[in-house]
Amino acid sequence: MYGTTSASDALAADLRAARTGDLRAFQRLFERHAMLVLRLVRSRLPSHPHPEHVAEEIWLAAWDGLDELDDPLRWLPWLLSRARQVLEDRHGEELLESDPEELPFLDRLDEATREVVRLRYFLGLSFDAIAQRLGSTRAAVSLALRRAKASLRLKPGGTVRGHE
Repeated sequence: MYGTTSASDALAADLRAARTGDLRAFQRLFERHAMLVLRLVRSRLPSHPHPEHVAEEIWLAAWDGLDELDDPLRWLPWLLSRARQVLEDRHGEELLESDPEELPFLDRLDEATREVVRLRYFLGLSFDAIAQRLGSTRAAVSLALRRAKASLRLKPGGTVRGHE
């Protein structure tokens, strides 16, 4: 639904309407990004018995904070930032330490590739969303991820090649 120029116009319209209290507009935002938020919760709270309840907390916080978002092009980073804030504030003691900067084997990747890996596997963004965010193409994102996977190929026994 969102992703092209006209789609970004639709996103901007939904955000403007949601900020005035339009629940249908907010529902469209929710439908578009609900799985992303839920994947983020599951990745950071893997043992939480009800990740969908945590996702609901995040969406309530997003609804309450819509007035803070001025630029519709910043919607997704803002939503993910809001999600991380809720996770830290309300579930900090349960959070899985999964910060990609703390995974030493990622040091073997160049900075640009690490960012693509972080956006894809830690934030759950689509190839198109990553390309748009980085000002790149879907093909370049795909190539970067293929190279990263080849570089980080697992050895038998589950260790990363070069890091026993």
